[in-house]
Amino acid sequence: NSILSSFAEVFKSNTIYQDEIVNIHVQRLAEIDNILPPNMTFLAITNTTTYKYEFISHSFQYATGLNREQIYSEGVQGMISRVHKDDVKVWLTALQDLMTFCMTEVSELDRKRMNFQYNYRLQARQNKVINIVENLIPLVLDDFGKPVIGLGYCTIYDDGAPQPIK
Repeated sequence: NSILSSFAEVFKSNTIYQDEIVNIHVQRLAEIDNILPPNMTFLAITNTTTYKYEFISHSFQYATGLNREQIYSEGVQGMISRVHKDDVKVWLTALQDLMTFCMTEVSELDRKRMNFQYNYRLQARQNKVINIVENLIPLVLDDFGKPVIGLGYCTIYDDGAPQPIK
């Protein structure tokens, strides 16, 4: 899959990361998730070294109409395959530009203080496209200071009408 290959190139790391800090975040988010009502914003912890989701809040299914367990099993590839075909190349280029900026212009100390924000459309079902704005906060950096574990706050907005990717 060339889309997954492009995504993998952006987030390429020599580290497979799994650590107690991720488990602590997952545990705390799961506790909060149990008390929050379903809404149009969902949280997800992405591990770009394994292309898996460590956590996806229950609002994911409510906001997107997609099956949360299916996305857990498909991992990042499942979500990437649903990025709207007209947006995917621009979206991947934006991610590459953000990562290049992060790694060349931001000190390692400040990288965990960053908040990346971008938008894209997701093909939620055959006849349903949704707009997402995602705020991604790096939680863990690899041995080279590259973000590898991120906490995403994803909000569904509008009705899937084309929007410029920012």
